[in-house]
Amino acid sequence: MTAPQPHIFEFDDFRVDPGKRLLLRNGQPVPLTPKVFDTLLYLVENSGRVIEKDDLTGAIWPDTAVEENNLNQNISTLRRVLGENRGPRSWKDCGLPVPVLPVVPATRSRGMV
Repeated sequence: MTAPQPHIFEFDDFRVDPGKRLLLRNGQPVPLTPKVFDTLLYLVENSGRVIEKDDLTGAIWPDTAVEENNLNQNISTLRRVLGENRGPRSWKDCGLPVPVLPVVPATRSRGMV
């Protein structure tokens, strides 16, 4: 009997493989630091939910006091990697706190990348 394959998340041109800790864009690896990958993974695993900043920082840096700037830098990196044009021109116009990441539904699949 084989072990179950971890979920793979797909959205737009991207594929997130948690088991391999890999982000692919059009099949090509996108380099991310470990904490930026953790941030992305938490966001796609919780797609469609409102995520409190404290919950996100607690998940990425458990049992560690971190500056808010660390999270801001991770979000900024993800915006750059994923493309800022995936949402409204100005996030402030939406009445949402900054930083935010565009909400893109992610689908789960099982299998190999």
